Amino acid sequence: MRIGTLDRRVVIQQQVASKDDWNYDALTWTTYATVWAAKMDRQSGEQEEVDRQTAILRTVWTMRYNSGVNATMRISYGGLLYYITGVEELGRRDAMRVHTEQRN
Repeated sequence: MRIGTLDRRVVIQQQVASKDDWNYDALTWTTYATVWAAKMDRQSGEQEEVDRQTAILRTVWTMRYNSGVNATMRISYGGLLYYITGVEELGRRDAMRVHTEQRN
């Protein structure tokens, strides 16, 4: 992996359980890590979900290896949210590809 290609600063977020003002459980997103990554848009399309058309953009992010990143997390970049659908290890924990979907 060429470090110079990691030209986007992204925030990896994870869901955590917390309590709201009335002591009920609430899920919130918190920052897990802020990393440099390379972005590659793969494909876009539409899918029908619950009687409406949903636009889907699939993006692959390449970044340094982090064993804690998994499919329950999301990536925030440029004011948009990309939900992680899979993580692929490259080499011997040199880097990883994170597959994401952005839905409208």
